[in-house]
Amino acid sequence: MIWIIILVIVVILFFVFNSGNSKQNIISSTKNTFEAEIDVPNPENSNPKNVIEFIDHYDSNVIKPVYEQLNSLNKRIPPLIDSAFREKIQNHYISKEIYLWNMSIESRKIIEDDLEVYPSKIIFELKGLHLDKYVNKLKNNIIYDEVYLEEDPENEYDNEAIKVENLDGIIGYVPREQTFEIKEIIEKDYRAYINKIERQPNFLYAEIIIYYK
Repeated sequence: MIWIIILVIVVILFFVFNSGNSKQNIISSTKNTFEAEIDVPNPENSNPKNVIEFIDHYDSNVIKPVYEQLNSLNKRIPPLIDSAFREKIQNHYISKEIYLWNMSIESRKIIEDDLEVYPSKIIFELKGLHLDKYVNKLKNNIIYDEVYLEEDPENEYDNEAIKVENLDGIIGYVPREQTFEIKEIIEKDYRAYINKIERQPNFLYAEIIIYYK
């Protein structure tokens, strides 16, 4: 009988010991996760696109202490970025593309200076934005992101079509009435950029600007 009692005590002690170790491991794991460092872009000098994507990516319980820390360090947060921080903290969500599309880029002037070797330019409305598959690919773009134009002879609606692409894929097409003119331009040396993105009441409007020789 005494051996049975001793065996029971040993089994109980075994489970208590292991339970304590498991609990300690969980606590340690949680602590390590909480203390893990993240790369926070400096809103004073980082690409504003990167800051908006950072705010959009992390939960509000991460964004709030980051925002408070930036303020405590007297960082100069641009108004649009500050608005995104506040919206994420308050609503736990931001409409990322709205911030990106309304963002002014300090490098825009630099880009235009570099394009002085291209004496001519043309602007056209980006067509096809009634389709979500193209609009969704615009959501990560800001003004003066570079785009690329290419003929699309396999297009089922128009074998003379010219598609406009960003790094994510097709974002739309050149207007049919400007296809011939644009075709001649892209056979030369050119650079193309997003010139405007605006959310209209019932549709999305975007422009492409081409600089060419």
